[in-house]
Amino acid sequence: MSIWDKVIFELIFWFSMFVKNVFRRRVESLFSKLSVEGVEATVLVNPYNGFYFTGFDCAMVTILVRALEPVVIVPRLEYLRAKRETVYGEVIGVNSYEVELGPYERVFIGKTWDLVKNILNEYGVRGKIGVDRANLKVDEYNKLVKTLGEKLVDITKDVASLRSIKSEEELKAIKKAIEIAEEAMRKASNCLEKGVTEEEVAIEIDKIFRLNHADRSFNTIVAFGENAAYPHAKPGKRELKEGDLVIVDLGARIYGYCSDMTRTFIYGRASEKQSRIFNAVLEAQRAAIESIKSGEKAANVDRAAREVLKKHGLTAYFNHGLGHGVGLEIHEQPTLNPASKDTLLSGMVVTVEPGVYLESYGGVRIEDMVLVMEGSCEILTSFERVFF
Repeated sequence: MSIWDKVIFELIFWFSMFVKNVFRRRVESLFSKLSVEGVEATVLVNPYNGFYFTGFDCAMVTILVRALEPVVIVPRLEYLRAKRETVYGEVIGVNSYEVELGPYERVFIGKTWDLVKNILNEYGVRGKIGVDRANLKVDEYNKLVKTLGEKLVDITKDVASLRSIKSEEELKAIKKAIEIAEEAMRKASNCLEKGVTEEEVAIEIDKIFRLNHADRSFNTIVAFGENAAYPHAKPGKRELKEGDLVIVDLGARIYGYCSDMTRTFIYGRASEKQSRIFNAVLEAQRAAIESIKSGEKAANVDRAAREVLKKHGLTAYFNHGLGHGVGLEIHEQPTLNPASKDTLLSGMVVTVEPGVYLESYGGVRIEDMVLVMEGSCEILTSFERVFF
């Protein structure tokens, strides 16, 4: 594919995904879910939720009113960018103190919650108002209750469940993020030479993201030797040595959507102990993936992996949940762990990432992204898993 073919593809993809109809359908779907509760409008404070319904990623508050376009409330300093990037909805800036405004600005002077109240009154909202509380501090929620009255409904779970089922447009974005992540993983594997530091490998990974106009989904993890015993290790000055276990956990974000994958390498000749642990983790991952299908309990998928590790005497060294949903955020609904109450549904994208971590020795984690389907699943990540 030539550079111009790539440019044309990017433009077609962008316009196919970020059009008003995509966001309008999402708003309609949300109100369809909330119709039983009689919710007339919603007040969203999670910026990822705002992006999901409007295409803008930095709103202070996004107001959705049934059958009307959203209202995106932003700090004054974000007003121009919001005007340009918001796909579906009108933009209003807010400033807490009196200032001289430019002729192109639509800015409210005062408190954000007062502006929210004014907009809802202007639109004639008299019934219940849904609020996503995931990112709303207690004191801010209390201010909102004081301003709007006792007619608020918590819709955090409703929005999360809607976002957990990925559309075709979203899957295209996720697959592009995976493509970039796999290119970065290839670069990381090629950097593994004696004496290289964790930081140096992490820097090369970030370069790949930037060259592909992508951001990191999260802080990249590169861990050598004994540092691989820490699931969330921070890249440091540890140099690569013969016989080291190496964990690389990375993800790219593009078009707002994330990817997440982990590979474990062994630098040099694998010892019998390393091979035994690696193969046990790989077997655990395969067992979990084989159990994934629409209608399956997330806790059962986690159990499938733990039963394999138990057979190998390694369950005690698996110190986190099996996985999580991925989309606009790196951790979304559903959650795959022993305590999860979630049920997997067709269209969800989840990670499957069993691990074993031994203090002062190192660790092994293998992570892939999986699309839940009716009766089965599809592994979205294709980067090889075995390197010895």
